Amino acid sequence: MLFSPPRPQSPEPCSRRAEKRPDVIYHLGDWGKEPMALIFGREAREVVERVKVLLSPSP
Repeated sequence: MLFSPPRPQSPEPCSRRAEKRPDVIYHLGDWGKEPMALIFGREAREVVERVKVLLSPSP
């Protein structure tokens, strides 16, 4: 998971910093910028599984 810098224009800067393709990039928001999370997967089912993991209670 990567935190993107303030006011990102695209996920490319975060992807370049990572050693591998990130599963999630998030931004906490800023003046005029809503908080957001980008969740990536090869197909829709993979994205749904990642969202389920994120929403599940921690052990």
